[in-house]
Amino acid sequence: MQEKANEKIDHIVAESVKPVLHNAAEECMTKASPCIRPVVKKCLLKKTPKCISPCVGLSYDTSYEQSFKSAKKSVHTGLDASADQFVKMSKNTVNKSIEEKPERMKAIFSFFFPEES
Repeated sequence: MQEKANEKIDHIVAESVKPVLHNAAEECMTKASPCIRPVVKKCLLKKTPKCISPCVGLSYDTSYEQSFKSAKKSVHTGLDASADQFVKMSKNTVNKSIEEKPERMKAIFSFFFPEES
C-alpha cells in the first residue's frame, strides 16, 4: 500500500500541484514586470548624471530583460524544490500512518482511490 500511496502522491503533485504553482508564478511575474520596470528605471535615472543617463537607460533596458529571465528561472527552480520537499514530507507522513494504522489507512485509501482497491 505504501508504494501505491507514494505513486499517487507523485502523480497528484506532477499533474496538479506543480503546474498550478508554475502557472501562478508565471502570471504574477508577467503582470508585475510592467509595473516594476519603469519604477526601477526612474529611480536609477534619478541618481544618474544627466550626461550619461541615455546610456544608462539603454543599458538598463537590456539588462532588465536578462535579469527578469534569470529571476523567472530562479523562481521556477525554487518552486520545484519546494514541491519536491512537500512530496518528501507527504510520503513520510503517509508511510508513517500506514505503518501505525494500516487498516485505517487502507479504508482511507479505498475511499479516495476506489479503483485501486
